[in-house]
Amino acid sequence: MANKVLLGLENVHWFELTESTNDQGVVETTYGAAHSWPGAVNLAMDPAGDGEPFYADNGIYYMPGENVGYTGTLENALIPEDLEEYALGQIVDDNDVVVETSQGPKKAFAITADLTGDERARRIVFYKVFLTRPSVNAQTKSGSNTPQTNNAALTAVPRADFTTVYRNRQAVQEHLVKASTSASSNAEAYTSWHTAPYTPTVTAPTP
Repeated sequence: MANKVLLGLENVHWFELTESTNDQGVVETTYGAAHSWPGAVNLAMDPAGDGEPFYADNGIYYMPGENVGYTGTLENALIPEDLEEYALGQIVDDNDVVVETSQGPKKAFAITADLTGDERARRIVFYKVFLTRPSVNAQTKSGSNTPQTNNAALTAVPRADFTTVYRNRQAVQEHLVKASTSASSNAEAYTSWHTAPYTPTVTAPTP
């Protein structure tokens, strides 16, 4: 049964991402093991790249549909140290001090999460995400032990490699951006969602 409402956010995970080029010059994307991202409070990702409609003949004459991903934030208790080291190119020295330099290379990763509902969670994946250096904020305690939250600024972009999908019975090569489960999603795909970023299964339509 489908959800009527969405209620919460949990089970956020992140995955190291590697892009390599094979002998034929084709880019291939692979992922590392799942890392937990605990303390998720709120995920807000806004679409990027959808252009303004072009009006003519007293109506929408053309609607551009370029999808360049999403931008937004994950409000959380703390950004995991291992993610900051990986995604922001920080260095850990001999004394286990985390050092940020001006040349630290940014690395992409994937994110999965559960958007909980009244029936079962809708599971979501962003296939290629960049983390922006977070602000440094702190304030004195004022009679309350309520934890402060941290906003991780995220940019989700299309993957560099291509995946075969079918439109109007024609095979086309397109870039993955995001995927999410539905009420009728395959049970195996659903249960393994946080093990590795989901790989779409698309077969050719019957004649």
